[in-house]
Amino acid sequence: MKAIKIQWYLIKPDILPVFYLIILSAIITLTNNSMILSSLISATLIAVKLVPLPFEVDSDEKLDIFYNVIPISHSDFIKSRYVFLSSFGVIGILITIVLKIIILGLWKNIFFNPNEIIVSMITGLFFYMLVISLQLPLYYKYGKLKARIISMIPILIFVSIFAIYSYTTILNWLLKLISIFNDNLKLILVFMFLFSIFIEYISFNLSKSIIIRKGDK
Repeated sequence: MKAIKIQWYLIKPDILPVFYLIILSAIITLTNNSMILSSLISATLIAVKLVPLPFEVDSDEKLDIFYNVIPISHSDFIKSRYVFLSSFGVIGILITIVLKIIILGLWKNIFFNPNEIIVSMITGLFFYMLVISLQLPLYYKYGKLKARIISMIPILIFVSIFAIYSYTTILNWLLKLISIFNDNLKLILVFMFLFSIFIEYISFNLSKSIIIRKGDK
């Protein structure tokens, strides 16, 4: 808990722009009724803005010395960073979905069924976990100097997915696939959730091994 509090204090001064992006995720997709699209955009923007923040503070304030004297192991500190960033992402995606439900309900009298909301939440969470699991080990390995380049990774991934979604016949294929597995939709969602946790677990161990190689405790 102490390590998670430290993570919060690291990003607290710069957290407001992240909330702006969360709100923006709901607003910029108002012309599109797709809840999944809003969830994916939210996951992308949060990952791009949020993940670099603690590493930038680490570098700017030269906190390596501080981390070496506090009674928290680097393993626990890395774990707290994963837990904190994951939790904040879940909250951000949930806020985006709630905002879109409220805005479209009041503005266009459009309402979403519970299944669509759950699917959107799990899909956004799955994508967010994949993105930060890719980003975090790279930040631990390369540090702040390459942070801006690394932050472009989720944008490129999202643009690629959206381009495929928009300009190919993959949408029809996905709809057929969903219809085939419709009866097992809950099972698929559970699998996506568990798989995202598994990927994050691998990422955590990779980050820890990177720190060990650098000679940290």
